[in-house]
Amino acid sequence: MLAEPVTRSGFLFVGLGSSHGDDAVGWKVADALLKISPEGLVIRKALAPIDLLDWLEPGTRLLTCDGCQGLETGETWRRWAWPDCNVAWKSAVGVHDFTLPGVLALAEKLGRLSFAPEVWGIEVGACEPATELNGDLATTVDTVVDDVLAFVSSSCKDSACTKPRSFVRC
Repeated sequence: MLAEPVTRSGFLFVGLGSSHGDDAVGWKVADALLKISPEGLVIRKALAPIDLLDWLEPGTRLLTCDGCQGLETGETWRRWAWPDCNVAWKSAVGVHDFTLPGVLALAEKLGRLSFAPEVWGIEVGACEPATELNGDLATTVDTVVDDVLAFVSSSCKDSACTKPRSFVRC
């Protein structure tokens, strides 16, 4: 007998980063969300985007946050519905060896994405070892946390928690 497909209706938030200066910003967003512990949101921290593949489960919507460089018009952060045809991710350089867009494309090819992921990118500066997180990023972290919570809340109201959103590759 074939197993029933899993139809989970939760969210997985993954903060990407490291302990190297501003690169910790994704972890800081995850830490702030952990303090709140919103219902229906599993929160994890990862060193590299490729770790996402281990945690993606059928029916779970991926939300992720990472530091990036090259946002346009002086933005401090931005949210993308991946893959967003209007956003050239190539203009925002990831700070990891295997880029987040590359991992999401791989997850799609492997059939691991039940929903279109949401990606928050926060503009970062120094990400070298032995550097501290820029203190100005605290406000941005708080704003991104608020946006993540608002997204989860509105998605559940719009039934996105139970229905996969179709998405078209650019």
